[in-house]
This record gives sequence, structure tokens and C-alpha cells, in this order.
Amino acid sequence: MSRLEVYLRHANITVKAEVMDTKDMFKTLGPIQELFDSCVCGHCKGKDIRFSTRQADGHDVYELVCCDPKCKAKLALGTRQDTLSLFPRRYEQHKNPDTNKWEPKKDGDGKIVYLPHNGWVKWKNRSSD
Repeated sequence: MSRLEVYLRHANITVKAEVMDTKDMFKTLGPIQELFDSCVCGHCKGKDIRFSTRQADGHDVYELVCCDPKCKAKLALGTRQDTLSLFPRRYEQHKNPDTNKWEPKKDGDGKIVYLPHNGWVKWKNRSSD
């Protein structure tokens, strides 16, 4: 069976993938496109966004960061364990005391609590409050 070569372009990034069919193309390019579509800051609407990876408590943390010096908002990215792909995390989280794992926070009706600004948050220094 022959493989298809597909390209996904966004700003100055081009992703090349080899896929078996159109379903495979969706599975491969969908998560990448989801990240690229998040490359507009939810606070200032800036398009100068960078990819960032850092270590926190022994874990890799993936974020999109607004490069506007007046803004510097961040969008946290979650990891899908089954595919090892990333996705924009647009909801609040809390640590489940029973499992000791982070999971979406839910309101009294059992609905996920979403963050304002489409998940983009700004760091607030507590000492400056």
C-alpha cells in the first residue's frame, strides 16, 4: 500500500507527514492543527507566540507563551497519554486526593469549569497584590 505525503503550513512552520489514507491524515494532522490554531493570545490577541518547555516537579511542562512584553500570557498544554500528543488545556484543574492525579475541576452540576480568555492565563505575583 502506498503512503501519502501531506503538508500542514502555519505562519513560518511547515509540518510534513506520511500517512496511509485520509483517516490517518486526520489523526496525524488534527492534533498539530489544534495547537497551531491556539497561536493567538487569548488576552492581547497577539500572534507573536513561542513554544516553551520547562521542568516543574520532575515533569515536562509544555506551554504556548505570548511574546508581547506587556502581556506574557501562557496557555498550558496537556498530554494525551494514549498518543503522546499535546492539546490546549482550557479548563481549571484540581488534584484528586484519591488518585493523586490532576483532573478537570467540575462545578456543582458536574460540568467542567473552563478558564476565561480561552485558557490563556497571566501570572500574578502575590507579593505585588
